[in-house]
Amino acid sequence: MKFLLKYFFHLFFLSSVIILIFVIYRSEIQFEGLKRDYYQVLYYQLFIFSLVSIVGIFLPKIFKLYAMITITSLIITLYLFEFFLTNYGNLSKREIKERITKFKELTGEDFDTRTKIEIFEELNAKNRNYKTNIIWPTFFKSNSKYKDINKNKIENFYPLSGFSNSKIIHCNENGYYSIYLSDRYGFNNPDYEWNKKDIDFLLVGDSFIHGACVNRPHDIASVLRTLSGKSVINLGQDSTGPLQSFARLREYLQPNVKNILWFHSETNDFQDLSREIEVGVLKKYVEDKNFNQNLINKQNTVNNISQEFLDLVFKIEKKNQIKNTSNFDVLNFVKLFKVRMFLYNIFFHNDINITPSRNTKETFINIIKQTKELAKKNGSNLYFIHLPDAHRYKKRNMYEHTDKIIVETLNMLNVEYINLNNDLFQKEKNPLDFFSFGQMNIHYNKKGYKKVAERINSILN
Repeated sequence: MKFLLKYFFHLFFLSSVIILIFVIYRSEIQFEGLKRDYYQVLYYQLFIFSLVSIVGIFLPKIFKLYAMITITSLIITLYLFEFFLTNYGNLSKREIKERITKFKELTGEDFDTRTKIEIFEELNAKNRNYKTNIIWPTFFKSNSKYKDINKNKIENFYPLSGFSNSKIIHCNENGYYSIYLSDRYGFNNPDYEWNKKDIDFLLVGDSFIHGACVNRPHDIASVLRTLSGKSVINLGQDSTGPLQSFARLREYLQPNVKNILWFHSETNDFQDLSREIEVGVLKKYVEDKNFNQNLINKQNTVNNISQEFLDLVFKIEKKNQIKNTSNFDVLNFVKLFKVRMFLYNIFFHNDINITPSRNTKETFINIIKQTKELAKKNGSNLYFIHLPDAHRYKKRNMYEHTDKIIVETLNMLNVEYINLNNDLFQKEKNPLDFFSFGQMNIHYNKKGYKKVAERINSILN
């Protein structure tokens, strides 16, 4: 006891320093600073621990004893709280149960609770033409679950679509898995759209434009196609930021396109761009105006690489599925994972990658500038369409800075701006009705996609 009392704070300080070194390695070296906002909780905690340790070393014995008892009690309390959160505080499980119940009430049908692995294996066993959507390496770089894929990331060739002429299993947020037949270039379109003499609308953006998680004809492109009676090409893809959208325009824009609709997803786009500018191939699109991978003539290569990635991702997912058959993760429990996420969501979640860094902001401006030049050269009109996120309607001050950046950029470059927050969502009694089950962190539902397409059609026609 005397030894412990004498050296308790020395050991506490040493432990804090060792953990801090490990955290710095994870944040700055392994993830190259892309998850710094996530690790900042630990930075603050370890700084406080180190400060308390230094002060504790010089305390009188009686105060050391009281401090040691207090810290030990706090640690025990944190682990008890971790135990509670692990067993009773799983918000995602509660949300899923709520969705299952609500879906049953609304449709009388059962919510599809199968994992993507399960439905893929089931359908693929009957028909080898079933595939899944592909999310390319910019996403994996900041996701520890896929860290091994970093070793296989594409250095000299970067696909911007997925499997062509395949039945793509996309996602499930509305009680069923959305599935679509991809076109000749791996996008979510009826293939015959590419044969049209004129393309009235060409859409670029992320998963909201891709059509997550509804079937055709309920995605934005399909609804717009129906309402306008005009040709529409959709180049939307999951986990896409401004740089990949620009790259797709450079690769797939045709001379017969009349209008380019650039969709901006306010919560994800700057975050995605911060990852995209770390990818050498993608950077070439803004650094070299003549750069092109000739993807439109390399779909076989895209298909082959997509298959390699699909095999690798599902191998990892399968391994994780086996690992997660038990609800108790010892390592996460020791690391107080649930407690840290609880604190992270309370104190830091509002600011996750919402405000872009100076480099990200400058790249964004450059991309929009070059997009306008590309549209003008092609004889196309360019419209920048702002898609609001559900967070906006629960955390109203979250987007003030990024809204200002967008408005200033578009005014400076004289780009047509359609702000659907002002033009549509704010006019609704409850904007969250446009989102799947009225919840955050998921996409629009059929009603939301339809309202967005209707508003765009009314403005542009």
